[in-house]
Order: sequence, then C-alpha cells, then structure tokens
Amino acid sequence: MKRVLSISLAVCLFMTAFSFNVFAADSSAEANANLTKEYTEILLSQMNRGDLDGDNKVTVEEASKYLRIAARLDEPVAGVNYDITGDGRVTTEDARRALRIASGLEIGATDEEIFEYFTNELNSVKITFPGFNRTVTGTCTDARISVSGAPKIPLFPDINANNEECVSYYKRTERVWKLVASDEEYNNMLEEAKAVYEPNIKTKKVEAGSKSHYTYFPVMSLSNTCRLSFDEIKDISFKSQNGKFIITVTMGSYTYDEKNPYPATTYEDVERQNLPYGKIFNLPEFNDGSGYEMEKVVLDNGKVTLEVDSTTGEIINVDFFYRYTTTMEVVSNDAETSGMVMKMKNVVEYDENYAMLVK
Repeated sequence: MKRVLSISLAVCLFMTAFSFNVFAADSSAEANANLTKEYTEILLSQMNRGDLDGDNKVTVEEASKYLRIAARLDEPVAGVNYDITGDGRVTTEDARRALRIASGLEIGATDEEIFEYFTNELNSVKITFPGFNRTVTGTCTDARISVSGAPKIPLFPDINANNEECVSYYKRTERVWKLVASDEEYNNMLEEAKAVYEPNIKTKKVEAGSKSHYTYFPVMSLSNTCRLSFDEIKDISFKSQNGKFIITVTMGSYTYDEKNPYPATTYEDVERQNLPYGKIFNLPEFNDGSGYEMEKVVLDNGKVTLEVDSTTGEIINVDFFYRYTTTMEVVSNDAETSGMVMKMKNVVEYDENYAMLVK
C-alpha cells in the first residue's frame, strides 16, 4: 500500500518532465526584425480599413465619405479601396463599419486576420532564432485517491487532498504505516506529501542560435511554434494599449479515454503533437510500468497571450497556460495491499512565460 500511495503522490512530479527535439540554428535578429515589422504593417493596414487619407486612423469625416459614396452623392476616388466588408461593393454597411472603427467600437481586421498575425509572430521565433528568457511553472492543484477492495478498516479513507491533508493523513496513521515501512520510507512519504503541490519553477536564458533554442520553446516540432488552424481555437481577443498589441487565444476542452485514447508513451510524441493542444503546447507523456493504467486524460483551460511591440512588431512576451487532469487506476496484487484497486485523479496546471531578447 505504501508503494501505491507513494506513486500517487509522485505522479504530479514526474509529469513535469518533457521530451524535446534539438536543432542548432544561427542567429538572425535583423531578419526577424524585418519580418515581424512586415507582419505588423499588414495588420495595421487591416485594422485601419476605412482610412482614406493614409494617416493610419479612421475619422468620422471618412465614415461620412463612405456614406455619401454609398448614397451616390460623391464619386469614389480612383485607386482607393472603399470596400471594408469585402463584398465587392461600397454600401451603407461599409459606412457603418467605418463609423464603428472611427468610434473605437471595432477594428477593421477580422478574427481570422488577427489569428494569422498571431501565428506568424509566434512562428517567427523559430524561423529567425531570437533568444529568450524562459520561466516554467508546473503546479499540481489537486490529487484525489479513491480506494476499492480495501480491507474493512479505517486505514484507507477516500482522500480529496491538498498537501496539508495528505500530511495530516500520514501523521494520523503513522503507527500503521511504520508497521509496513521503515522510518526512512515513512519520512520520504511525508516529504512527498509536503512537496507535491508546490510550484515547480524553472528559469533559463536561451541564447539565439544555441542548441537549446528549439528545446525550450513550444511546440516540439522544429519549424513552428503554433500549428493551430483557426477552426481549432475557441476564441481570440485583441487589445491595443500602451504601445503594445495583446492577443489572447483560448482553446476548448478535450477528453481522451478508452474510446479516444491519449497517446501517452515516449514513442507517441508525434501523435501528441497532432492533437489540437499538441499543436501549441508541449504535452506530457506517461510511460506505463509503474503498475497503473491510464483511464482518462482531460486537456483544458488552454490560453496563450502574446504581447507585441505595435511599432516594431517584436515580441515582448508570450504566456502559455494549460491544465491537464489524469485519471489512473492502480492495481496491486502483492501481499501488502491484498489485491487493492486504486483510482487516482490528478490535476496539474502549467504556465510557461517567454520574454523575448531580440537584439
């Protein structure tokens, strides 16, 4: 029993390990600056649809001009694109959109165009190899252990535990645990219970063009950071403030079970990368061999927030966040556990921040 519970406490810790591919690259900060500036100029032109005089803003007067053209009171100027809606005509809907853009109620760029900008910006990190500072936080937020087939004694209650509850549980049952484990093993279990919910924080500075450049940036595939398509995201939001574009992409929830298995092993890394979450996050692997069977994996709460300098197009910071919940069944037939079957549910949240060092 001691061994099985120890597995349940340690599972949140070993899930923080990642498997990466490595690729060496040369630094190309100047190329990155030119590329991201080009992406940003395109987005700005899309945002400012309705800008007739080229001053990168849309005014009420320009919106009025649209209305007069739509009503055929004024003639359109040759060479100027008045079609905001993209339907090939200049109508009152174009005038309405121009007025809303001028009033700050909307931007001219569509969600699809903003997403394309988001993707191009993220992928530029691997295309042109700037360095970055990386901070990774992995936190186990919950561990639930339910026991079936246990002996009819009050030793094995269901545990819906945080680390204090786990520690309290082990201390309450110290006498019994020490009957089947040494003092050292018992003390190790206490330390695991204290540590398993604490954030696992790692910080690393990654130099441009170093071997760790690819290793430390999602996703694991070498050429791209984001391989998502627009129809695979749940929502996208855009804000422009304090000289920055802030774009947030959110994702839905995905459940993998017996009918739709999660590709868990080391050898299924390509399959994991082809899952929607795997196209933008490094997903965990679970190698069988510790006496457990994976029953269900839920990936949810996916969110990526990108901050970009709205003048240069350089990435300022990226924050990747997602949560996974695993349900495992542990079966043990040794003498200690008397053939008990345990169900373990673990919830782990990851947060990865990347501050770009484009020079």
